Amino acid sequence: NEFIINLKNENKISNSDIERLVGKQGCLEENLSNPEKIFGRKFSPTQIEKFYECPLKHFLLYGLRVKENPKGKFDGRDYGNFFHIYAQSFVERNLKNIRNMNEGDIVRELDKIFEIIKKDERFKLLYENTENLHLFQVLKKEAKMLLSQIVYEQKNSNFFAKFVEKFFEFLIDDFKICGVIDRVDLSENFFRIIDYKSGETKRSLIAFQNGIELQLFLYLFAIREIYGYKPAGGFYMPISGDFSKDGDSKKFVLDGFVLRDSQVIKDLDRRFGKNLSSDIVSLKLAKSSTVMNLVLSTSKNVFSEQGFENAFVYLNLLLKNFRKEVLSGKISAIPTGEFVCSNCPLYGVCSFKQNLSQEPRELGREISEDIINRIIENGEQI
Repeated sequence: NEFIINLKNENKISNSDIERLVGKQGCLEENLSNPEKIFGRKFSPTQIEKFYECPLKHFLLYGLRVKENPKGKFDGRDYGNFFHIYAQSFVERNLKNIRNMNEGDIVRELDKIFEIIKKDERFKLLYENTENLHLFQVLKKEAKMLLSQIVYEQKNSNFFAKFVEKFFEFLIDDFKICGVIDRVDLSENFFRIIDYKSGETKRSLIAFQNGIELQLFLYLFAIREIYGYKPAGGFYMPISGDFSKDGDSKKFVLDGFVLRDSQVIKDLDRRFGKNLSSDIVSLKLAKSSTVMNLVLSTSKNVFSEQGFENAFVYLNLLLKNFRKEVLSGKISAIPTGEFVCSNCPLYGVCSFKQNLSQEPRELGREISEDIINRIIENGEQI
C-alpha cells in the first residue's frame, strides 16, 4: 500500500512494525500493495462502520492497528466500558431470575460486579489512582440506576433475555462477517436485539444508508439466519452515563427500529393499550389505537416484514461494497459527516481538518422504509 510505503520511507514506521502486521514476506513492497494481506478476509460490524465513517480511520485502526497509550485518568470510552461490563455481567448472571429481582438483589449484584470490574486490566490501573476513587463511587451509583432499569424493563415486557454476548459468523462471497451481540431477547417466535451503546448514535435510516450505523440490521440478519426467528426490531440502550440527567431513568429507554405489528408492540411493553406512551421503549401510540389494534403515532424507523427483508438485501450490498472498496486500497481521509471528526483520537495523524478547503461527505437527507424499498426494487448501486 502506497501509504505504508511512504510511512516506511519517511521513517515513521519501522520494518518490525510492518512485519508485526503482515509477516516477514509482507515487508516486501509488492506485498504492501495487497490490501488482503493487511486486512484478511474476516471483518467485524464495528470495523465495517469505521470504514464507512472514514476510510483513513479504518486503515489506521485496522490496518496499522494504532493504539493510544494508556492513561491513569478516565476518558469517555472508560465510562461506556464501565457501564457495558455492568449491564452484560448483570444480565448474564441473572438470566433465569431477573424478573423476580428486588432492590436488595440489585445492590448485592452491584457490589459483586464491581469486584469483577476492579480486576479488569484497564480499570485496575484507574482504581490504583486515588484521584479516581470518588468518581468510581459516582459511577457505581449510576450503574445501580442502569441495573434497576434493566429489571424494570424485563418485568414490563413479554420479551425475555435469552442470549448474552452471542457470537455469530456468516459468509458472504469469499469473506466472513463475525461479531458478538450484546443481548438477544425472545417472545414466542419473535426476537429483538439489544445493543448497549455508550457513544453517539444517529438511530436513523440515513445513517444505515451510509453504512455508519449498520450493526442493528446486521445483528437482526445474523440471528434470523441462524435461528429462523422473526425480527421484531433492533434497539440501542444508551449507557453513556449522562450525568446531566441524574436520577432520570428515561435516559436508558430503548430506541431503534421496530416491526409494524400490533402484537410485537404489545410485547415490547405490556402496558400499551392502557397507556399511549412507554418508559421502557421510545414508542408512542396513536390516539386511534385500541387494546386489540395498537397503532404507532409515527412511521419513522418502523418497518413492515417486507421492509426488513429489503433492509437485509441493502445490508448485503453495503457489506459487498465495503469488501470491494477495501480491496481497491481505499484509505483516503473522507469522513462522513462532521461528527466523525469530533474527538477523533487520530487527529495527529490525519491532516483532513487542518486543510480548511476540505469538507466531509454529507449524509444526505433522511430516508424512509419506502426509499430503501425503491432502492432494492430498482437495483440501484451503492
